[in-house]
Amino acid sequence: MNTPESITTRKLKRSFRDVFGDKLPEDVTSAQMSNVATWDSMMTWNLVLLLQEQFGITIGLDQIPNLTSFAAVEAYIERKIPSAT
Repeated sequence: MNTPESITTRKLKRSFRDVFGDKLPEDVTSAQMSNVATWDSMMTWNLVLLLQEQFGITIGLDQIPNLTSFAAVEAYIERKIPSAT
């Protein structure tokens, strides 16, 4: 039985699609810097800015180097907004 997606996951998928477009793997949740050709430092900034706007959070500069995959970003957001799960 499939578990329903959380609101956070749905919003995050939309954010990734908005930033990376059709360059993402078919399964967005498997996206990481190593498998998205256009994911460079500029795209990371675009993603961070969009996430801050979409989720109403502030992402510290010290955290940005850790946000290298969909899973890492999702875990970070869930820590920042515990009720987001």
